[in-house]
Amino acid sequence: MLLDLRMLLTSSCRGNSITGSRFEKLSSIFGKAHGEPSAIYLDDQLSSVNIQGNWFEGIEGRVMELGGGRHNTFVNNICKFGGAVQVKTI
Repeated sequence: MLLDLRMLLTSSCRGNSITGSRFEKLSSIFGKAHGEPSAIYLDDQLSSVNIQGNWFEGIEGRVMELGGGRHNTFVNNICKFGGAVQVKTI
């Protein structure tokens, strides 16, 4: 069984923007055994993505997961959590 626990999954192109979005109450019914959910997942060397002015609240996993790439920006975002904020690069 293939499980993809990402809220926003992108895998191609350059120069995209994720702005003014609201990511709330993201969790998984499968628990950590199948991986933690990611609000934003930039896959396969995706580059030049501007992630700006977004709201992240209640993410039970990662705010952002990077699958490589360059020149990605993460600025002026609001992260509201009870625990730690995690960004993972794979």
